[in-house]
Amino acid sequence: MIQANISSTKAHLSQYLERVKAGQTILIVDRSHPVAILAPCRAAEGTGTWMARTAELTARGQLKPPSGPASLPVPPAIKKTHGAGVVAALLEERREGR
Repeated sequence: MIQANISSTKAHLSQYLERVKAGQTILIVDRSHPVAILAPCRAAEGTGTWMARTAELTARGQLKPPSGPASLPVPPAIKKTHGAGVVAALLEERREGR
């Protein structure tokens, strides 16, 4: 494992990333104290996509899907007043209580 201090990491990040891409692991130290590890990302065991990896982890019980609504509520569309500027449209929305 390669060791690099923070200033060296900042100065030569692209070189360190090339080494990580080649399979090496780099220990980042601050005054000889380990603070982080730069390591290659493993492929999701052949799944390839984020959605497939999420499904795989959920099936294994390692990831719990959200229990709330699937998406946030969508606010109503801004009513466009013909020829009005943005400020006028915002003032109109404020008067309507939206």
